[in-house]
Amino acid sequence: KTDEAWQKSLLEFCKNFFLDVKSKKGHWFIVSGVSGSGKTHICTALFKELITSFKLSGFYMLWNEEIPKLVAFRKSSLAENQANYDKRINELKNCDILYIDDLFKLDNKYKEESLSICYEILNSRYINNKIVMISTEFERNQFENIDTAIWGRCFEKSGGGNFWVTLKGKEKNYRLKGNN
Repeated sequence: KTDEAWQKSLLEFCKNFFLDVKSKKGHWFIVSGVSGSGKTHICTALFKELITSFKLSGFYMLWNEEIPKLVAFRKSSLAENQANYDKRINELKNCDILYIDDLFKLDNKYKEESLSICYEILNSRYINNKIVMISTEFERNQFENIDTAIWGRCFEKSGGGNFWVTLKGKEKNYRLKGNN
C-alpha cells in the first residue's frame, strides 16, 4: 500500500535494491528511523522476494533475541557453548543474505559484547561481499556515534548511502494512527 509519497519512494528504493542484487553488485540495504513506519514489514517482504526470486540462502536475525544467546555462548567456558557460538556465527557470516531486524534495539545490557559480535559478522560479510539487510531505529548520525567502524562499513556497502533510507517524523508511525 503506497498512499503517501514517502511510501512510493520507499517502494522504488526496494525495487532498485532488487535490481542491484540481480546485477550482483553486493550492496547492503538499510532502513532506519521512526518506530511503526514499516521498516520490518518492508525488509521482510524484500528479503522473502530476494530469496525466492534468486534462490538464495537467507538468515533472519532478530537482534534483541539473538544477541543475548550469542553473548552467553561466547562468555561460556563450556566447549559445547563455544561450538554453538561458532556454528551460529558461521551461519550469520556465510548465508547469501543476512537480514538483521532492529539492530542495536534494547542493547544497553550487552553493548560492548554486541558491538564486538556485530563487527565480527559485518566485517566478514563486508570482506566477502555478502548481502546484508538491516532495519534499525538509529539514524545515520546516531549510528556513527555507536561505532564508527561498523557505521563506515554500512555506509560504504550501502553504496555511499544510496541504499540507506531514513524514515523520520511521527506521521510515519502507523501504530499511532490506529490504522493496523
